[in-house]
Parts: sequence; C-alpha cells; structure tokens
Amino acid sequence: MFKINFTTNGPSIMKIWLTIALMVLFNTPTIFSQVTIKELSLENKIDSIALKPIPYDSLRDFQYQEKFTDYKQYIGLQLFLPQYNNPQGYRQACIVLYLKSPQIVKTTNLGTYITTKVYKPFSYFTGNVNGDNIECICTDAAEIGNKYYTILNVFDQAQFSKIISGMELYLPIKYNDGIKPNYEIPPVTFLIRDDLSKDSLYLTYGYMSRFFLVPYFVKQQQLYNGKSLIAYKINDIKFEDASKGKEVGVSQGSKWKCEVTLLKHKPTNTNYLNSNSISYTLSYILTNANNEMIVLEKLEDNNQYEFITEDEFFKRQTELKENELENKLKQEELVAKRKREEQLQIEKTRIETEKRLQLCINLYGTHFGVLVAQEKVAIGMTKEMCSSAWGKPWDISRTTIENAVFEDWHYGLFNSLHFVNGILKRIED
Repeated sequence: MFKINFTTNGPSIMKIWLTIALMVLFNTPTIFSQVTIKELSLENKIDSIALKPIPYDSLRDFQYQEKFTDYKQYIGLQLFLPQYNNPQGYRQACIVLYLKSPQIVKTTNLGTYITTKVYKPFSYFTGNVNGDNIECICTDAAEIGNKYYTILNVFDQAQFSKIISGMELYLPIKYNDGIKPNYEIPPVTFLIRDDLSKDSLYLTYGYMSRFFLVPYFVKQQQLYNGKSLIAYKINDIKFEDASKGKEVGVSQGSKWKCEVTLLKHKPTNTNYLNSNSISYTLSYILTNANNEMIVLEKLEDNNQYEFITEDEFFKRQTELKENELENKLKQEELVAKRKREEQLQIEKTRIETEKRLQLCINLYGTHFGVLVAQEKVAIGMTKEMCSSAWGKPWDISRTTIENAVFEDWHYGLFNSLHFVNGILKRIED
C-alpha cells in the first residue's frame, strides 16, 4: 500500500483535491475514447474471407472457370487484341468496352454527340428494327486494336452491379424513342488497362474470346516456334495443304518445321460478320521437307492426331523402350518364379510319394505296399489295401451265405471290386 502525506495547510489540501477531481471528471471521455468496440456482422465476416485462387499455368489458355474465384488467376496478366474492322450492319460482330463514368462524346463516324459509357463509341447502324428506331454503337476498332492490355481486377455479377449505375448507358443499342430493353449483367467482367493510354476499361466475358492471353502465346512460341515436330499419332484423318489447297499425306513419324503465330483469316459466316471482317486464331503452321504446309489450331486432337517435339519424341521412345525392357524383365522373372514353384511342387510330390510308399510297405509288405502306393489293386488284397489304393467306393452291396460273405464295391458304372470273406477275388474295369 502506498501512503501519501501532505504537509501543507488545510485550505491548500482542499484546493489540490478539487483540482484532481476536476481533471478526472473532464478528461474521462478523452481517456476512454481511445478504446473502440466494433461489432462485426456475419455479412462483414463473409465478405472479409476470400478463397485463394488457383495459380495461373502458362500452359493453359484462357478457360471458363466453375468457381468465380478462379478467374482471379488472370489478374496481372497481359492481353493482346489484334487489329480488326468495325461492323457495317445491324447485329454484326463487334467489341464493346466500357468506362465507369458516362461521358458526352462525339461518335467517331457520324460526329453526333451522345451520352454513353461505351469507350470510344462508333455508330455503325441507325434505323428501324421491328418497329423501333435504334442506333447501334460499339467501341471503335481503330482505337483499341493492335494493342496490349493488363487485367487489373475481375468482378462477378453482383460486384459489377454495385459498380455501375444507369445501365442504359452501357447498352450498345440506343433506343431513340426511350424504350429500355432488358439487359442482363454479364456473369464475369474484367477491369483492364490500356498499356499505352493507361485508360481503365471494363471488358465483359463475352468479348474475352477476341483477346489473346500473352503469357500463353509466349509459352507456345517458346515450346514450339522454330522446332521440328514429329507426327507421333496419326489416325484416319485428312490434312489439306494450306498453300496449294490439295490433300496432304501425313505419315507417322514424319518431321515438320513449326511456326507459332496469330493467323488472320476471313469469316465464312457473312450473316454475322461483314465481308471486311477479319479474325485471328493462334495457329501452328507446319511445313515438311517437300514444302507441304498444314495449319493447325492445336497440336493434338483427341485420338485423331498428335504432333510433338523431337525432345518429347525421344523421351517417349526412351520410356517405351524402358517399359518394354521392364516388362521383359518382369516376364522373365515371372517365368523363373513359375519354374521355381514347379520345381518345389515336384520336390514336394516326390517326398510325399516316398513317404506314402514307405508307409504302405510298412503296413502291407513290399509286394502289396508298392501297388497300394501306386494306387493299384491286385487279387489277394484285403479291403483295407483296396480302400487305401482306390479310396472309398460310392456303393457297396453285401451278400451273406453259409461260411461266406460276398461284397461288391462299385466305383462308377464300369469299375468294381468283388470280395469273398474280405479278400479281393475279382476286378472289373
């Protein structure tokens, strides 16, 4: 216990106590305000928990994910959008990128001012469709094509609905008479950045197929570009020479030089794509020693065909030989094991036969003992000897007369032994 002694007079003591009391009274809220208590609701707890996304593997191209969390593996990766053409008519293929905030901008081609969240709007159709006056806009291909982008974030449907407001400003179709069509927010939306202009844009899942994942493309070039590939597995399939338009015979084990590139081609469905549209595919151009050329979008197609590098080919051949050698050794070991087991069985049978022979000789004498050990019967044997030699019969008939007992032992339909007074007198076989 601590004791404080005051040596001053009475009034001074009262002043000190009063001062202390006032300090405590007025400073109490300040003291306790430094300790805060917050109740974390269940909803906040759930939002604060995030599953770890699967790591990205550059051997895999962009893929649909069952779990939304797994789309986060693409954050930080680079995309490339090749140059392409703007659509020229209603319902033709295009790309629409969005801004977070609306802007009053002039359309690239018409020069009219519109309020929209569509990035770099391009008006490609104005007219009446099913009784509605509409204007179709998209992002101008000249502004976004042949550029690199980086994925900054990814949002699910609920998250993206909180980010946006005024959904009509996201629509690539404007209804000039005020009609607002139903528009479903896409299940997955990516926030991307133009690596050149640094503009942040929203890319919905449906347009992702027009972009190429740079790490995957680079990895494919590292693995196959300039390499010699071997036709490892060729089933009943026909290839066409891309440069000559004729059929090419691809034999198993043939060698092809590979080039990995984005190959531009014209559309075949002109109802959906205009005649000036172009699209790209990641392609493998294979050329053999005869300058025959085939173009593949993938190097393996189920059980139809497979092209592999020379290193992979030699690796598989080595593994095949090792497996064959291993199987051969296993087979030899199995044969040797069977031989050992057969020898052991022979030796076991020999020992048991010798034991039985000796036992029978001891019981029945040399002559009958040898026969019993060999499972043979002879006239003059007793019933015990015959039972030991042939086993118990399946049927016995007995006849008793004066001074004699006749027994017939039947073994099946055609074999029988006939005894008189316990001694074998007749054999039928």
